[in-house]
Amino acid sequence: MHAEGESFPADLRESWQQAGPLRVQAALAAALTALAERGALRVADPAFMAEHFVSLISPAARPRTSPPLRPGTDPAARAGVRTFLYGYAPRD
Repeated sequence: MHAEGESFPADLRESWQQAGPLRVQAALAAALTALAERGALRVADPAFMAEHFVSLISPAARPRTSPPLRPGTDPAARAGVRTFLYGYAPRD
């Protein structure tokens, strides 16, 4: 959808956004808020944090020549998770 999105009608692109990426980011923001309430993360803006997390682990940011990997084995995604957790860890 990212590569060919402009060739689809705007209402179809919006429907896809609402049903896919935005829905996932809203659920992730809710999960991050729950983690903050338990003291596991510092959360100022859950929606921004969800978008930030997705950008850190997204394969869209990597070259298309990279070989496909088994779930859970992508070193760039693992590094993104570590970076996110370090950056938003509670500070004592």
